[in-house]
Amino acid sequence: MISGSVQKKGNRYYMVLELTDPATGKRKQTWRATGCTRKRDAEAKLHETLAELNRGTYVEPSSMTLAECLLRWVQEIAPLTASPRTCAGYESIIRHHLIPALGAVKLADLTPEMIQRYYTTALKSGRLKTVRVKENGAWVVRRERTGLPLSSTHVRQHHIVLRAALDQAVKWRKLVY
Repeated sequence: MISGSVQKKGNRYYMVLELTDPATGKRKQTWRATGCTRKRDAEAKLHETLAELNRGTYVEPSSMTLAECLLRWVQEIAPLTASPRTCAGYESIIRHHLIPALGAVKLADLTPEMIQRYYTTALKSGRLKTVRVKENGAWVVRRERTGLPLSSTHVRQHHIVLRAALDQAVKWRKLVY
């Protein structure tokens, strides 16, 4: 059985978890930030974490960004089930649409509202065009938004890619379902 307590440092509360190291069998104390300034909230978070740990469903909050997750998925997982041409299409969606819009968000901070806002924006003004611009004497190719809508079929493809990558993040234990 895993136990724990709440400790205050400065104006924040932390969980102090008493864990057993599976390799050595020794007890180990781990401090985790709760992000709470009220003891009652921190205790509630501790009880929730202890329940997840005892059930075996606890997932350590990941610092992985959505961009890292998407790129890892398209390089490691997508080629196992899709053709090279399909993977190239997935990678194009990821690099030109998903990463610029949501790539900087950490998986732990990603919300359904953010994803829905992305879909809505893509349906209203998500189309890209290729533009050649001269910079420092050299021509550079850029992708810019035209303000025109993407088709619902194209946005559905974005959803398929995003869903597959997030499902894999759950399997990698980087995200809670």
